[in-house]
Amino acid sequence: MSTGESTRPRGQAAGRVGLSLLLVAAAMAGLWAAQAAWRQQRLQRREGFDLPAPRALANPKTLWATWYWTPSYQSTAGVPLLDMDEKPLGQTPRGLWLPPESFCRAAVEGAVRMNGQVYTFAGIGPRPLTDCKPYWPAMTQAPYVRFEKSDSPYGEGVDDYHLVPYRTIAVDEAQIPIGTVLYIPRARGCLLTLPDGTRVRHDGYFFAGDDGYGVHENHIDVFLGISSDCPFPWVVSRPWGTFPAYVVTDPAIIRALRRRHLPPG
Repeated sequence: MSTGESTRPRGQAAGRVGLSLLLVAAAMAGLWAAQAAWRQQRLQRREGFDLPAPRALANPKTLWATWYWTPSYQSTAGVPLLDMDEKPLGQTPRGLWLPPESFCRAAVEGAVRMNGQVYTFAGIGPRPLTDCKPYWPAMTQAPYVRFEKSDSPYGEGVDDYHLVPYRTIAVDEAQIPIGTVLYIPRARGCLLTLPDGTRVRHDGYFFAGDDGYGVHENHIDVFLGISSDCPFPWVVSRPWGTFPAYVVTDPAIIRALRRRHLPPG
C-alpha cells in the first residue's frame, strides 16, 4: 500500500512533465503559426497582393460596382464568332460557333475562351448576328459585337492593357481616366481564390484598365477572371450599393499596378 509521502513526489514529477509538454506544444504551435504566416506572406508577394495600405486617404469618390468575367465554352452550333472583316475566327474554315445565349454572354463580358484560346472584343460589326433581347435587353450593341484573337490569358482592355483577375476595373473614362489606381478600403482583406486555386487576401488596390458600354458615371465593373462568383460583399450590382474609394497618387504603387497589366517582355 502506498503512503502519502511516497505518492506526492511522483505527482509533482508528473505535473512538471505535463507542464513541460504543454510548453513544448505551445512553442510548436507558435512556430507553425509563424511558418504559416511566412508562407502566406510569400504567397501574397508572389501573386502581387502585398501592397501596403496608404499612409493617408485622399481624393475620395463614391462608387457602386458590378462584376464581369471571361466565360469558357466549346464550339457548337448557333452563332458564329466573326472578326472585324466578317471572317470566322478559329482554327478551321467553319470557325467557332456558340448558342445564342452564350454568344450574347461573351459579347456582354467582352471576351470568351474557346478551345483553350481567348477571343476579346474587337469592335462593332455592320449587322446583328443574333437577338440578345431575351437575355440582356439593355445591351443593344451585343448582337453586333465582333472579336479578335487575344494574346493574354483573359483578354485585353483599353490601350492593350491585359485584364488581370481581381485587379482590373472597367470605368467611365470621363469620370476615372484609364491608368488610374483606386484604393477601396472595403476590399482590403477579402479572401480571393485565384484562377490556379491559390488563396490570397486582397490589398485593396484596383487598376482602371478597361471600359464598357454599360459603365457610366460613378459605376465601375470589377474583373474576376474565369470565376462567376464575386468574393467582394460590397459589389451588389445596384446603384444604391455605394462605397468609398480613393485615387492613389503613390508613384510606386501606380507603377506596380500598371506593370501587372502590361504584356510580358
